[in-house]
Parts: sequence; C-alpha cells; structure tokens
Amino acid sequence: MSSENKSCTPKLRFPGFTGEWASKPLSFFLHEHRTKSDGKCEVHSVSVSKGVINQVEYLGRSFAAADTSKYNLAKPNDIIYTKSPTGAFPYGIVKQNKNPYNVIVSPLYAVYTPINKFVGYILDSFFESAANTNSYLESLIQKGAKNTINISNDTFVSKAVCLPLDPAEQEKIATFLSEIDALISAQDQKVERLKVHKKGLMQQLFPQPGETKPRLRFPEFSGEWEEKTLGSIAKKVNLRNSKMEITRVLTNSANSGIVDQNDYFDRSIAVKENTANYHIVDINEFVYNPRISSAAPVGPISINKIGKGIMSPLYTIFRFHTGCVAFYEQYFQTTIWHPYLKSIANFGARFDRMNITSEGFFNMPLYIPSYAEQRIIADFLSNFDSLISDEEARLESLKDHKKGLMQQLFPTPSK
Repeated sequence: MSSENKSCTPKLRFPGFTGEWASKPLSFFLHEHRTKSDGKCEVHSVSVSKGVINQVEYLGRSFAAADTSKYNLAKPNDIIYTKSPTGAFPYGIVKQNKNPYNVIVSPLYAVYTPINKFVGYILDSFFESAANTNSYLESLIQKGAKNTINISNDTFVSKAVCLPLDPAEQEKIATFLSEIDALISAQDQKVERLKVHKKGLMQQLFPQPGETKPRLRFPEFSGEWEEKTLGSIAKKVNLRNSKMEITRVLTNSANSGIVDQNDYFDRSIAVKENTANYHIVDINEFVYNPRISSAAPVGPISINKIGKGIMSPLYTIFRFHTGCVAFYEQYFQTTIWHPYLKSIANFGARFDRMNITSEGFFNMPLYIPSYAEQRIIADFLSNFDSLISDEEARLESLKDHKKGLMQQLFPTPSK
C-alpha cells in the first residue's frame, strides 16, 4: 500500500491505483427497490454486533406483527438503514445483508441495493464505525417527539461520500476487509466455543434441579451437598445514599455484570438530583436485578468487582458472611436457582420485570459443598474465565486493528 494526502483519497492505497476517489451522493451507489415481503422469508433483526440476523435466533422469539405483508424484503448484499437509535448510534445503524438468502425486515427500515456487492461491503464497513455513521447522519436527521428519528429514505442517500469508482479497486478493498472480518469471526467463534464449553462444565460441576450433588466431582470429594437458604448465609444490604455523597452510579447488566453506568450507556441515566434513595453497593457484594431478558430470564445476580457505587432501589443487594465469595460468583452464573425464582415471581403489570418479595428472595434454596470444595471449584472456573478473557482480549485487538486500518482506508470528504 502507498500513502496519499488528497482530500478525497485515502491515506493507504493498494498498489496500482492512483487518482482521487469520487465524492458522490450516496444515492449514486445505493438504489432503493421498495420490494415487499413475498410471504416466504423469515423476519430478521438488524444488530450492531450481529448484523442482519434471524429475529428468533437473536432475541429468543419473534417481535414481528402478525401480518408481515408490508415488511421490506432485503436481498443478499442489500444495505439496510434502521432509523432506530441504539447505544453509540443515536441516528440508527446501517448494515449489509450478508446472508446468502432473502430476508424481511421492519417496514420502518429502508432497504437499498448497492451498485455491486463490493461497494455494499465497503459501505457496511464504513458505517460499522459509530463516528462515521454519526458524522454522516447528524446533519440529515430531525429528531421528533419522544426522540424519534425523522428522515426520509431519499434524504438518507442524499449526502456525499468518497468512494473509488474503479470496480477493480472496489473489489480489492472489499476482499481485504472481508479477510480481516474472517479473522475476527474466527476469533469470535473461538471465544463462543470456550463459553459454551464452560457452560457445559458448570452443568456438571453444580447439582442440577432435583439433585443434591454434582455429576462431575473432583476426586477428593464425595457425599451430598448441603441445602441452605440464601438468608442463612447472606445478609441483605440496605444502606441508602441519603447524603448523596456517592455519585458513581452502577448498573447490573445481563451480559456484562456490574458496570459503571457512564461506561455502559455513555452517560448516567440516573436522575442526579434524586439518588438519595439509591442503594450503596460495595466491593464483593452481590446484586440482583429483577429486569428479565433473553440473556437473563429471571434477571441477573452479579458480584460487584469494580468498587463502591450506588444502584437503583429496584435492585436487591446482599453480602455473604460465610463461604467462598468466588464460588458464589460462579454459582449465580448457572441456572440452578432460576426455577425457584420463577415459582415465586408475580409479574403483575410489568412483564419485563420479576416481582419478588424480599422474604421470598432470601428463602431461595442453595446447595453448598464444604469450603474446600467451594474453593477448588471456584479456582478451576476462575482459571477458565482467565482463558476466556485472554481470547476476548485477542478478539478486541483484532477489532482495534481493523478500526485503525479503516481510518487509513477511508478518506474524509472535503467540506
């Protein structure tokens, strides 16, 4: 690759290609076809991390309307713009349908066919960056009531982008990016395989519902595990932030555990003037979030490893006064305790939240081995977690490498 500094030319260039790229409206590269559902295709969601993915596979069930005849058809290589704010993408996300088959998506989404599949892949990579997406869309968007996004399908493709017009260069760039994506995908699959393997081990290392000892045992241990209630080995923590001295707001995420709200949402969603009733949570204390999701069907229980903070009064906080904390951390990553919470929950008017009394929660039965066995199980699984973390770090390194290359491969059009 060579380096160039023209306004509509990337800093990195493949050998054999010269001259500026073209600054053209996105409509030059994308054409809306407005094809509706043919009644044969499955509903797909559009995700920041997963791209265009089967809705049932991704979300656990379908959220589509009973009548999908007005849903938009997306063919292989089509580009989809969601118009739905999410996380770091407040103006919506843009993804290519990389599935080798037709799919249908929400009628609220805009679907476009690129002039060729290589341009589609390049645009997918370009809009993978939140900075690129937000920079492109910000001046085009009008925010409506309740923060809805007002933008026509024609307006979306009205702004100029810099891309090569030479089909050979388009193919070269798309092929290069797809090779990087293949490396990232392979590493991502390696991480997922390790997580699945750990999940299988945990099903063997902990008693399953209706059992009193695990099926897989370290050789020096035998006999039944002892049943205890959560309330007999842990104490509820009910310390309020009454003086509002603590300002660090934490949240309990189903996928990430306890995290700083500013890091997780890019801002604090707590009302700063009304955190006096928030609970104070300290290191090594456990937190139950009653909000349910596909990743946490009864709500997650996580350990606080990141330091003192405050959390929503909807959460239940508790601290163990006996046993190995690392063992309990692993215990609550299993599903052993799920059936009990389901049996005592009252959903009431909120179908996204478990309504459980404090008494019912702390009557939760747990099967506990000797401290020595707790320790060896915790050490074994913690070492496995370290292995997963190492592979996740390699995955993030590959993603960062791609981001760095993208900054060199895509120019910023002159204004």
